Formats: sequence, C-alpha cells, structure tokens
Amino acid sequence: MLTNTFIHVEGIGIKTERRLWQQGILTWNDFADKFHQVDLAPHLKEEAYKVVKRSLRSFKIYNLEYISQILPKGEVWRCYQELKDNVAFVDIETDGGWGGEAITLIGVYNGSEYRPFLRDYDLFEAQGELSKYGLVVTYNGKRFDLPLIHNLFKCLPKNYIHIDLMHPLRRLGYKGGLKGIERQLNIKRSKETQHLNGWDAVKLWEEYTRDGREESLDLLIRYNCEDCMNLKPLIEFTYLELRAQVFERYRK
Repeated sequence: MLTNTFIHVEGIGIKTERRLWQQGILTWNDFADKFHQVDLAPHLKEEAYKVVKRSLRSFKIYNLEYISQILPKGEVWRCYQELKDNVAFVDIETDGGWGGEAITLIGVYNGSEYRPFLRDYDLFEAQGELSKYGLVVTYNGKRFDLPLIHNLFKCLPKNYIHIDLMHPLRRLGYKGGLKGIERQLNIKRSKETQHLNGWDAVKLWEEYTRDGREESLDLLIRYNCEDCMNLKPLIEFTYLELRAQVFERYRK
C-alpha cells in the first residue's frame, strides 16, 4: 500500500486520498503519468506532484529514511507489502538496566532464519546484520528496543522504516502486552516459554552469567526467538485488517 498512499502530502487526508483513488489515481506512478487528469485544487495539485515525484525517486534509490520521515506515524504499516522481503523482526533482552550497555541479547528474524546476538560473544555483529534491512518490525520498540540499540550502536544507519506493532494493534482494539495479544489472536508459544516475561528473561541471563547454567541461556534464546518470530503473523494480520478498513472506506 505504500505506493497507493497520498496522505503524506500536506493538505491530503483520508477523504482526498479516497477521491484520488476514485478518479483512477491509484498509485504514485498514476499521479505522475496522469497529472493533467488529477482533480485537485491547483496549489495542492502542484505540491502533491512534487512530493509524489520525490517519493518515487526516493523509493527507487531506497532512501527509506526520507519516506519514514514524511509518512504519518500512524500509517507506516502501509509499507509492509513493498518491504516484506527485506524485513527484520527484532526483539532485545536486557539485564534490567537502561541504555545500550544493558542489552544482553538482540534477536533478529528475517522471516526465514532467526539469529541471536549475545553480550560477551557476538553482540556487536548485530550492527552489521541490522544494517541490511529496509524494514524493522518490533512490539513497543519505539520506546524500548530501538532507543537502546541506537544507544549501543551509535553509527547504525537510520535508512529504514520502523513499524512498532503496538500502535496499529491498538487501533484495531488490541491493547496490552505482546503475550496477551498473541493469546487473543491464537498465536501459540512453546510450553517452556508461554509463561515467561521480560523479568524472567533478566533472571535467566543472571542464572547463566552467575551460575553458568547453559540451560538458562538456551531458554532465554528460545524465548527471544518466539518473541521475534511471532511478530511476523502479527504484522501480516495487522496489515490485512488495516488495509481492509482503508479500502472499505474507499468503496463507500
């Protein structure tokens, strides 16, 4: 839906976007190719043309930082379809502290493979891995995961779009923590991890580092892996539900 979007143009809201679609202007390319057919006020039409052309150019050269900056924050979910083949589902664990130095594990799932990056082992390799992706999906990552990651990796490029699923899921009526929403949507976890939470993850790391309990580390990694992997069905559900809402308004 990213290239169907016009609400990143100042002066165009949901109703005007819908009117453009009804005119047959369904994509950025349509707007550029059919500029003379677009029925908008002249000043808005000219401004929209500039923004649309720059959006096309930015997407072509993968300047995702620009697109992230101009999209309304509540609409970044629209990027998923175009970027789903270059996505990282990310979740971190900490020792209970705050700041990059508190991170004990960064989990990255690309839709087919999961990789944990561990403190005192390969944590700093996560910077190179994260740099590969144009889309990052988290749950509550805007307030927690990404600030800590950028605090740890101060040179990590910001040329990506971030979807924090907590906010679009609230829009759909799903509130609370990740585990509670998973249960509401019947997204399963293993028996070993289904009752664990963030503070359990802190304790598991302590047991591993203090007592050398390898089984605690294994469980921590399994817990983080499920945190990451379950973001995929969540974003797919969210994208389809919100897309249906948008086009339902369009058909009215």
